[in-house]
Formats: sequence, C-alpha cells, structure tokens
Amino acid sequence: MVWKRRALVWGGWSGGSVAVLMLLGIALFIWAAQEFTRYRPLDVTHRLEQLGTYLLPKGMTLEADKAELYFDDGPILRLNGLGIKGSDGELGVFVEQAAVRFASTQLLLLSAAPKDVEARGVTLRLVRAVDGVSIAGLNFGGDKDEKRKGVVDWLNGLGWDRVWGRLKQVKVADLNLLVRDDVQHAEWVMEDGGLVISRYPDLGERGTMTAFVRRLYGEGDKLDNFDNVPVLVSFEHGPKAEGLEIRGRLDRADAQMVSDYFPPQFGDLLRAQGQVEVGTRLLEDNKMEQPWVTLRLRDVKVHPDVAYSKPMEFPKLTVTASYVPPVEGVSGSDVLMVRELNVTTKRGAVVDASGTIAGMQSGNPLVDFSLTSAKGEIQGVFDLFPDKPRGFAKALEWLRPNIEKGNYTDLTAHYKGFPEAFPGCGEECGVLDIDAEFSDGRVRFLDELSPVEAPEGRLRWRGETMTVTAPKGTIKTAAGTQNVKNVVVTMKDIFAHTPSQLRVTGIVNGPAAGVMSELNKIDEITGKVPLGISGKQTGWMDILVPLPRGAKASFASSTVLVSATIADVGVRGLPQLKGLDFAGSGAVVSLDADKRLRVQTQGTLGGLPMKVDWSQSIAPHAPDHMHLSAQGTVTGAWLMQHVSTTQLEVNGPVGVNVTMDERDDGSWQFAATADGARAQVEVPAVRFTKPVGGRLNVDTKGIYTLGERIALERLDVVGRDLSVNGSVDWYMDDVAKSSVNLPLIKLGQTDVAATMKGGDIVLKGVLLDVSGYDLFDSKVEGKPVDDKPDESLDGLYLDMDVNTVRFERGDLTNVSLDAHAVKGRWEVGKLDALVDGKRILVVRNTLPGQPGRSVMTLAIDDLGRALDVTGLYSQLAKGRLTGDITYDSRDVGGGVLKITDFEVKNPPVMMQVMSLLSLEQMFSGSSSTLFKTATIPVRVDGKVFYLDNASLEGPSMDVRLTGSYDRGQKQMNIDGKLAPGIPLNRLVGKIPLLGTLLTGSQDGVVVADFKVKGSTSDPQVNVRPLSVITPGLLKDFWRGVTGSDTPAPVKLEVQDGRTEQKK
Repeated sequence: MVWKRRALVWGGWSGGSVAVLMLLGIALFIWAAQEFTRYRPLDVTHRLEQLGTYLLPKGMTLEADKAELYFDDGPILRLNGLGIKGSDGELGVFVEQAAVRFASTQLLLLSAAPKDVEARGVTLRLVRAVDGVSIAGLNFGGDKDEKRKGVVDWLNGLGWDRVWGRLKQVKVADLNLLVRDDVQHAEWVMEDGGLVISRYPDLGERGTMTAFVRRLYGEGDKLDNFDNVPVLVSFEHGPKAEGLEIRGRLDRADAQMVSDYFPPQFGDLLRAQGQVEVGTRLLEDNKMEQPWVTLRLRDVKVHPDVAYSKPMEFPKLTVTASYVPPVEGVSGSDVLMVRELNVTTKRGAVVDASGTIAGMQSGNPLVDFSLTSAKGEIQGVFDLFPDKPRGFAKALEWLRPNIEKGNYTDLTAHYKGFPEAFPGCGEECGVLDIDAEFSDGRVRFLDELSPVEAPEGRLRWRGETMTVTAPKGTIKTAAGTQNVKNVVVTMKDIFAHTPSQLRVTGIVNGPAAGVMSELNKIDEITGKVPLGISGKQTGWMDILVPLPRGAKASFASSTVLVSATIADVGVRGLPQLKGLDFAGSGAVVSLDADKRLRVQTQGTLGGLPMKVDWSQSIAPHAPDHMHLSAQGTVTGAWLMQHVSTTQLEVNGPVGVNVTMDERDDGSWQFAATADGARAQVEVPAVRFTKPVGGRLNVDTKGIYTLGERIALERLDVVGRDLSVNGSVDWYMDDVAKSSVNLPLIKLGQTDVAATMKGGDIVLKGVLLDVSGYDLFDSKVEGKPVDDKPDESLDGLYLDMDVNTVRFERGDLTNVSLDAHAVKGRWEVGKLDALVDGKRILVVRNTLPGQPGRSVMTLAIDDLGRALDVTGLYSQLAKGRLTGDITYDSRDVGGGVLKITDFEVKNPPVMMQVMSLLSLEQMFSGSSSTLFKTATIPVRVDGKVFYLDNASLEGPSMDVRLTGSYDRGQKQMNIDGKLAPGIPLNRLVGKIPLLGTLLTGSQDGVVVADFKVKGSTSDPQVNVRPLSVITPGLLKDFWRGVTGSDTPAPVKLEVQDGRTEQKK
C-alpha cells in the first residue's frame, strides 16, 4: 500500500513537472525569438494573404511591398506600401507605412489580436451616397445573404471580437483624405492630416483629426480655391451607441466653404467670415445622418429677399442648420432644418430661433419656426420683418411707426404655414403665435393723436389677430395729462384682402380740456372742436381703425366712439356765448360713429339757469352740422347780441327754449319759444322804454345766418294786449334786401298790417297808436349821445295809409305818409293828414330838369295844434304855416317860411329876457303873446339850421332873430332884438326925422339886444342893458365903427324858391 501511494505521488509530481518544463521551454523560445527578431525582423510578406484573411472582412484583400514581424515589448507587424483592395480588385486605402502592435497575451494562446495601430502617409477616399458612406474602391463582396451592418455595429461588437477586441488606439500621420458628398454635390480635399482614435472600456471610442483643407469643389456660388484652411475633426462613439458622432470645425473660414450645405437663398449669409462647424452621425449600415452645419459669424449683412429694401445687419450670428437638397424630379423635396439660430441685433437683443423650411426651391415652402428672446427693444422685433412683407404689410405699416418705444421680455413666437398663401389665406395661413411682455412702451393709435405711454403691458398674436394690452398709462396733451387704464389694442383680419381692423378700447380720465385739445389738433378738423371746456372727465373710448394695404390710418377713415362724464364742467371763451361763462356740476360727453361730438349738461349761463344739449360733426372735410338745444333763462341784452340791430333793445331776464341745427351752407335752422314777462323792451329811436309786466310769449322758427340774416318763416307773439304774427326775412347788413309780412299787428289800440319788400315798407290799418313813443327825440336820459347817425335803415321807403294815428295829445286822421330813410333819419316825401278836421300837407318834390335839387312845400292850417298833437312843440297855438324850402342837395338848402295869426305861450326864454329888461309887467294877466305874422328866412346845412334875421311882429312886441340851431347836439346860438310894442315906441317911430334919429333900424326907441346860447333844455340868456336906452341911430353908427358881432339886418328876397341876399 505504501508503495502504491509513493508511486501515485511521484507520478502526479512527474506530470506537473513535465507541464512546467514545457511552458518554460515555450517561454524560453518566445524570449529567444523576441531577442532574435528585435535585431533581425522576420519577413512575413509571403504570409500577407493569410494575414489579410485573418484581419479583414471577407472579400477584402491585403497587400504590401514588405511586411516584417518583430518584437518590442510585444509583437509588432511593420508594413510598407500597404494597400487594401475590395473584391473587385480596386485599391481603396493606401498606407505608406504602418505598424500593428499585437497583444502578447493573445500570442501565448497562439492567436493574433491587434492592440495599437500606427500609420503614416495614408490616402483614402470617402464617398457619401444616398445609400450610405463607403471607402471608394472597397467592394466588400461576400455572400449575398450576409448582412453588413457597417462600422457602428463593428464598433459595438469589438468587446467580444476575437481579432480586434483588444484594440486600444489608432494613430495616423500624413493623412490625405478626399471626401466626396454625392448628396450635397460637394467635394473636400484634406491633406497633412493627423488622426488619433482611442478606445476606453467604459466610454467607447474617441478620436480627433487635424488637417488642412486644400481644395473645395461643388456647386456653390462662384467658389474659388480656399487654401491652408485648418480643420479639426472629432469622432465619438459610446458603448452600444446607435451611431458614430463626427464633427468638423474650421476656424477663421469663409462661410462659402459650406455653401453646398445651405439653400441658394443663404448666399448673402455665406459671404461672412467666422467659424464653421459640420456635424453628423454614422449610423447602421454606414448610413449617414444629414450633416449639420454651424456658422459662427460676425458683422453679418443679409439681404434675404426682395421684400427687404436694405440688408439686415447682425453684429453676431450663429446658425446650426441642415439642408437636404431636392430630389431630382420631386418638387418640394428639399428641407432646411435649423437646429439653432442665435443672432445679436444692432439694438443689442439676442434672438434664438429654430425650425424647418420644406420645399424652399418649389416656390411654396412650408415654414415651421419658433423664436425666443429674453429681452430687447420692441422696435428691434420689427427690424426682423421685411419692410415690404407679403401678408404682413398692413400690420407692420401700423406697428412700426406706432409702437414708438419700449422694451420687451420673454418674447416667444411660433409660425407654421405657407407664406406664399398670404394674403387672403384665411384659416390656411397656418399657425402664428407671438407672446411678449413689454415695459416703458409708447403706443400711438393714430398719427394725429398723442400716444399712450404705458409702463407695462403684453403683446399677444394669434393667427390673424394681434392684441396689445396695457393695464395703465398716460397720454400727455397740451392741456394736461390724461390717465388711461385697461387699454386693449386689437388688430383683426391681418392677412385678409380686405382692410385689417384695428380696435382700441380703454378708460381715460383727466382734464376735459385735454381731450378737446387732442381732437382739435387734428389737421382736418382744427377749429371744429370747442376749446375752453374745463372740468375733470372720465370716459370710455372705442376706436375702430381700418388698415388698408398701402394706406396710413387716419382719423378721417376711423370710427371713434367716446362716452364720458365731466365733473364741475365749465365753458368759457366760446364765440357763441358772447362773453358769458357756463358752469355746471356735470356733463355727459359722447363721440358717435358718425364723428358727432355731443355735450349734454345743466348749469348756469351768466349766473342764470340753463340746460344745454350741444352736438357737432367733427368729421374732416364735412360740414359741422352743429345742433344746439337750450332751455333756461338768459338776459335780453345777451340775446340781442345775436341779432345785429339797433332798432330794438331787450333787457332783463328772458326764458328761452331754442333748438338750432346748422345747415350745409353755415346757416342755422331753428325753432324757439321765449317768455319775456320779466323783460323790459326799449325802442331807442322813439325813446320808448317799458317793462313787459305781463304775459309775453314768442314762438318762432326759421333760418339764421350769424351776423348776416335772420329769416323767420313763422313769428307768433302773444301777450297782454299784444298779438303779432307773420314772417320776417331780415338782412342785417342790407336792410333793402329784407322782407317783412306781418298781416296782424295788435298792440294796445294799434291794429295795422305791415309788409316790406325791396326796401319798400307798406303800413296799412285802422289805427296806429304811438302814444308813449317819442318819435322826434332819440336822446335817452342817462345814455351818451352818439353823434353818428343810425344808418341801418337807410334806403328804405315808407308808404303808410292809416285811418288814425294816435299820439299822447290827440289824433291824426286820414294819414297818408311817404318817407325815405337817408343818413339815419326819415325824409318826408309827402304827409297828408287831418288834425281836428284841419289839413296838414308836407310835400317834397324834385325840381324838373334839375337832378339833385328838390323843393319842400309846407301848408299846415293849424300849426300849433299839429305841433302839439305830434309832440313836437306845445308852446304855440293856432297859426297857419306856408312856405317852401329849396334844397340844392339832400342836406343843404334854404327858403322862407311864413306863419300868420299865432300866439306863443310865454316860453321860458322870452320870460327870462323880459325879466332882465324889467318888462315882465307886459305879460301880467296874459299867458301868451300874440303875433300877427312871422317871416322866417331859413338855411339848412346838414343838422344845422340858420336863421337870417327872422322877424316876428305882434301887437305887444316885435322880435328879430339871427343865429343857428344844431339839432344833432341840441345846441342853439341866437342873437335877438326885442322892441316892446308900447305907444311911445310906435309913435316916435312914425315921426319922419325924429324916428330916424331915435330908432334907426330898430323900429323903436326902447330896443333890447339879447343872446340865447347853450342847450335847448337849459339855455344861457344874456341882455345888454345899455342897448335899452341908446337911440337907434347911434346904435347903428356905433356898431359900424366898433364892428359889433351883431350883423346889420339883411334884406332878403325869395327867388326860385331859395332865399338870397339882396345886393
């Protein structure tokens, strides 16, 4: 048993020893071989076919000028003049020198596994076709059923590949690479390249290649040689990755080097200098993803399309894009994919975009793009749009000038659709979404109006509708700042053939004058909008602006709706108010779609209550068509300012209810009622002033032209003892053109009818009561005298036939009067009437054959009664007046009047003269002085009457008068002589010689000289005392020597109806 155990142990040890000895022998052999081949490489050129079969895929062959195997820290295969051919025998790869280091551990297992590969002078040609990437000349061949999955699958299987699974690194120097892209129609030539590829167990494969691009051929626009352009290519493949990442970068390159990787429309973009990067992935079956090209450029000028009149400029631009050219014969098959577009604008904004454009070369591309920008100027966004855009024209024509300033944040935009469908594409326009916040914005709705300054807001664009909202803001006007809130600007139908609709809504509050001043500054309506309105307004606005293509928005073409209230409203300075101010607690203001501005208010006008409804069209180039309804109380004086007449004055409060509508020609159609019960009526021409003191209602309608004409088609006046109706057409500056038709005039006892046409007034009736009127004295107490005559009625002719004209002191009957208004007064052409059955006749006729000359004939049977009844003079009784006055012109003439058998009722002037002469006893017991005759030579020169030695002779005295009377100023300047009719005077005067000595030309011994001067109401009377006792002859002599101011009596005679001095 022991022996057996020993034999067993020995046997086991002996077997193990043999194995160890064998391994040692092998190791010794390998060591000896390594040492031997280190200095004497083993030539294995004849074994290349077997080596190629072992290392290369089926169908590929390996050949070399020389192949040597040696050991240097492991087995190394050194190759010179290496070529790899495909199954068709064409050379695909040529390597001048190569060294393959094998893993030593693999060699112990009697297998070869490359570990590192180094090569120099490598030349190969890569070809990209539609079906994948290949090395030109290498036809892999193999069985038809064998599936070739390409480089990526080979890399993914390296981990368990028995041949290449131990590969760690590949280095290549002096690489010459020709890359031909049959898809993009481009060809690259790179030389002097260096390639390093490394494998990492957990990371996969990484590699880089550097080279110089020596030549670039393709279908780019006018490509030239681009020499000495460095390129850096990187490779990356992760464990089990689906593809091999490939990136190439060219620094400081001309972008035209990649022109074939962009559509022709990018020609301008490719003229810039910068960095170019190309990236792609090699996929299964050696399929290659469409390459992505990244351009990092500076100072780029792009002229994208004819829609841009000038190039777009970007200080910085980065774009990563991939372009698939169109398939021949297939329209719309080209696609531009923009992975990233990053631009910095001249305004400093940074914009990022991405998307696709399909069918660029078809003429109807489909665009799908998104855009973002963190912040920038709002105008900078519009810079990205063409200035002649297709479809966007209407929107941009408004946006560019009207969004004047402001900054945006968080801008996002997305568009998907066919741009060629614009405009009028409706729902087919595609998807367009834009969103942005903005701050410090300034939005103008219309060129004519001030903009809204908004501290913050939001822009939202959806399809054919754009909305700009501003929670609050201000509008700066010439009359103060308006505050606005909840402003919404909406633009609709942006892409329609019809005009887009811009709508602006919001709430406005601030000074009312600000709104009015804004409207008034619009050129087309300047002056139409009333200014001078004060108060604080709060209102809602709604503005609809049509935006036709190629036309600017304007107030004229817009619909503007405003509804507002004004607190503490005030109106001043309006011409229609004639100097009065209006004040009220509030007003309602509206602007309608037809551009009619309306104000409704209630308050006080000049301190009197008034309710007003006013409206006016402010449409440009259109009539104002103003409307005014007023109900309240005004002063009569203010009311008369609207009627240019001096014939009537109304004072005191007058209740009115008037409606006025302006017509196309600027005149007004009106209807009015008035209550004048508390008013006072005055007719200055006849010194008539009377409070109404009772019912006085006026109801009228007609047409009124400011300052020119008032046509009352209906006039009804009803009051206490008053009834007038008819019609009036009155021209304020041309009374002769006026017409009046008043078939009924009843005022007190008056019952007449009046008509006027062509300057002819016809007054007919039963009775005309003028009692209470001063027809012959226009001076009103307490008012200044106006020397200028009222010539407003000049040119009118009066034809009056009235049964009775009633005065304060009596009646004229059977009155027939013809008169002509000249230079502010009525000239009587004929007056024929009876007073107490006695006739009054005054006739003025033109002298035959003597143009401009006329003669007035007077014949009044009872002068005293006629003067008393008419109110002209009450101190004369009886008397018959006859005479003629011949006029050489209208206001200059002369003649002689005679009065017989009359008496003067001791007028105050005569009594004052007699008192100064101490002869008042002559009138004791008598109230009047009788005169037998009066001869009055008279001259007329305008308003001045001259008396030339008029004589009055009577039983008690004789009077001589010489001087003048100014009827305009009511001033007299008369020198007189008075000879009392006592017996001594008359007796001495009849003695021939003694009478001449004592009486001279005075006809009496006792003769007094006196002077009356001053106003007729309070004249100054002076008497020369010495003249009472001085003999007449001596008086005449003394006056001749001293040149007294009292002229000698003038002998007068009448020739041809005129008074002349006798020579």
